Amino acid sequence: MNKAVFLMTYEMIVCFVVVAYVLNNNKRVHNRNKSHGKVTFKIYGFLLLSLTGACVLLWFAFPVVQGNYRTVFELFASKIKDNPYTYYDYVGVGSAERIGSTLFEFLFSFIRILLPAYIIQHIYYKHPDRTLGLFLCLIVIGLQFLFISGAVAYTLVTTLVLFIFTANMYTKHRTKLYAYVSIICVVFVVALFSLKYAESTRYYGMNSMWEYLSQWFNSYFSGVDNVSASFFLPAHNKMRSFLYTLYTTIPFRNTLFPLEGESIVTLFTGMSGLGGQIPSTIGIGNYYFTAIFAPIISAITTYFSVQYSIRYELTANKWKKITYIYLALLMSQSVGMYNIVIVLTAFVQRIIPMLIISSFASDEHENHNTDKIGAPI
Repeated sequence: MNKAVFLMTYEMIVCFVVVAYVLNNNKRVHNRNKSHGKVTFKIYGFLLLSLTGACVLLWFAFPVVQGNYRTVFELFASKIKDNPYTYYDYVGVGSAERIGSTLFEFLFSFIRILLPAYIIQHIYYKHPDRTLGLFLCLIVIGLQFLFISGAVAYTLVTTLVLFIFTANMYTKHRTKLYAYVSIICVVFVVALFSLKYAESTRYYGMNSMWEYLSQWFNSYFSGVDNVSASFFLPAHNKMRSFLYTLYTTIPFRNTLFPLEGESIVTLFTGMSGLGGQIPSTIGIGNYYFTAIFAPIISAITTYFSVQYSIRYELTANKWKKITYIYLALLMSQSVGMYNIVIVLTAFVQRIIPMLIISSFASDEHENHNTDKIGAPI
């Protein structure tokens, strides 16, 4: 337990040092203007609408995937937080249904961010700083709750990203927007907690609400006990599990080149009493890189989180802003909330496609910024 406290303190200090370094390294900023024709915007719009059309076709062509998503009404009506349905149980590896359903999930995971942002941007162009425009934007954002996947928290993340994106445009209503998102998140989380508590009490039994609250928080925010558990991970075949963990982040892996093995997540949750828990990033770092270099993963993700939050503030390109917001939030979640495996999977399957698509996007006269280290903003 003492070692776990030391590791978490060590991680915190390293992350603060990285934040200070990045902020100090970005004090000197200069601007340069670079004009882009509208053709880049047309390419971006064409790509986005084409991928959206593909999602619609896949949704109806392979209805087996529809069960993976529930509306917020279906979620609470079922009284079960975690969706028991998955299309994996109904389609075979390599079948057309499996490939089509996986392709839909892959595309929809980032289209559900890019398309609403695209619509919100057009609403703003037609109704700048007007209450009507803001109301329409809130309706678009609210559609996220009609497609809640098995990862319920991801719906909250996408909602938060779109709220920040909208607030960046409707600056006069920024305070009001942040108040709205705070209320929505609090109400949703409290309702979800009540649902999960009732479910756990019914099936597993709980001595008190506080016992469940402790377990629930540790499921989302790795505490000292989760870090302590990482010291008991089996030490054999570390390189093999490391490579297999990287393999698990690749989309379509089971269809393209199926392999068998154990990732760091399956090793961790396979230990007694750790089912449903998330191995911490610092614990994973300690397992693979020893205690001295344990915070290296947290340091890297913290660097990119701060760096891209700065890029978000500086870029004039609205289409890249939405990607930078999500990237900054995602990287920040790897410290204390999600582990690096979840973050790396989201980076490979969502962020990289979003960066590629947004690279085709530009305002007609976009103002590009370059930070001190010379990275294009």
